[in-house]
Amino acid sequence: MDLPKTNEKLKEKLLKQEQNMINSRQIAERKAEAAQELTEDEKHTIELIGFIKKSKAPALISYIKKNKLSPDFELKPSSEYATTPTLLHCATYNNIPYITQVLLNNLKANPCIKNDLGKTPFELTSNKEIKKIFQIARYNLGEVYCNWVEDAHVNLPAKSKEEFLDEEEKLKSKEENDKKLLHEKELQAYQKEIATERVAKYGTGKSLGNVMTSISNQSMLNQLSDEQKMRLMREQRARAAEARMNRKN
Repeated sequence: MDLPKTNEKLKEKLLKQEQNMINSRQIAERKAEAAQELTEDEKHTIELIGFIKKSKAPALISYIKKNKLSPDFELKPSSEYATTPTLLHCATYNNIPYITQVLLNNLKANPCIKNDLGKTPFELTSNKEIKKIFQIARYNLGEVYCNWVEDAHVNLPAKSKEEFLDEEEKLKSKEENDKKLLHEKELQAYQKEIATERVAKYGTGKSLGNVMTSISNQSMLNQLSDEQKMRLMREQRARAAEARMNRKN
């Protein structure tokens, strides 16, 4: 065993570890110095942004009340938050529906404040859920709360939560009915296809009657779910295709 080389490698390893520890301490010291240089508003901004991005609404509300901050607190430094100067801007820009709802309905944040580009919070999102939250807030807070169209640029009408739920139920019911009708049409087409194939193979008569009785028996089919019916159709079609291939061979 070459002891000098082994000792040299060990020394290098220890030196690297020592240097890493020194670097870590220096980074920590620089961060501490930077934190000491932050203004009070910048410290608030860091905390508030953290709550928003993690969707921690209770912590956000508690922090605002504890520090007696406005729900329209201006994020600092302004140069870094030109697009999202307020909490509401930040929530909509980052597409965070729950925080948007809390800011509007619970904390009564002002939806009319504009950023450096002249954009209101509503204009910073394309998220349908957030747009819906603005409509519900407009309904709950009323038209006297602010000029929703001219100042907040909310170009969608006020609508209650119940109205949205009713619309969703109707849409869901329609989709289920459409799906059911589609399954029924496919089942009828399948039954007709099987019947035609049997007639071509056996001719009309008892065989066809037996097939229609066994496959098209409506009382039996009614006991199956839509998924079971579709599975039955696929299985029968696969067997029919296999039979056709065998006949060709």
